[in-house]
Amino acid sequence: DLARLGKDSLLASTWNSVRAALLFIIGWVLTLPLWLIPGMGLLLPLLWMAWLNRRTFAYDALSLHATREEWQHLRGQRANVLVWLGLVLASLTHVPLRGLAYIHFCLEALRRLRQGAIVAIHSDVKLAEKSA
Repeated sequence: DLARLGKDSLLASTWNSVRAALLFIIGWVLTLPLWLIPGMGLLLPLLWMAWLNRRTFAYDALSLHATREEWQHLRGQRANVLVWLGLVLASLTHVPLRGLAYIHFCLEALRRLRQGAIVAIHSDVKLAEKSA
């Protein structure tokens, strides 16, 4: 029931994913010395996957529905929750439906941000208006 106010761009989504992957690889390589510290071999992969999940899933979930201003607002207001959600989902890396958690969370956050002010018009409503 959310209006699609964003710009669904395959190029922008691909660029976001490529940039996130490159930063992920660079960060992974830079933190390799930390892997020598006991316990960091368990913590670092979770933290990096949490960051990657937040960066890619949240963007893809909101790119079609949220405007740039709404995306920036949600990213600032819900940053901690998005990282925690990414951390929880990082522990479930091999569960294929983890992206759905981001979609539901982000779209609900957008719905609450808009407070129901903008709703989508379903195609059957448009057809009924045209025939009348």
